[in-house]
Amino acid sequence: MGSALRSGKMAEEIYKAGYPEFCKTKIEEFANVFAAVYNS
Repeated sequence: MGSALRSGKMAEEIYKAGYPEFCKTKIEEFANVFAAVYNS
């Protein structure tokens, strides 16, 4: 499973299907939002 994640094989079908919203959120942006909600 780890090699499939690293190689991109696991997400290959998602990218082929054209779901760009999976790529728009950066981890840093998510972390800020998550921390704000978690700490409230």
